[in-house]
Amino acid sequence: MGEILHSKIKSFRVIHNLLERHHDSIIDYFKEGLTNAKAENLNARIQRFLTDSYGTKDKHFFFFGVKTYFS
Repeated sequence: MGEILHSKIKSFRVIHNLLERHHDSIIDYFKEGLTNAKAENLNARIQRFLTDSYGTKDKHFFFFGVKTYFS
């Protein structure tokens, strides 16, 4: 493990840090089958809605659209 941290290859260190940061989530996935797919899906829908609604000037209509789109 120490060899990776002292490696001259930056990609190894980046991958090591990534695995360290997400260790608990990775273990949860393999033990329990837990993912954050629902949150990612909701985020994608919000981003798509915001992109589609770009330029809307009426604030009340915008929030009506948000309520309608996500209900």
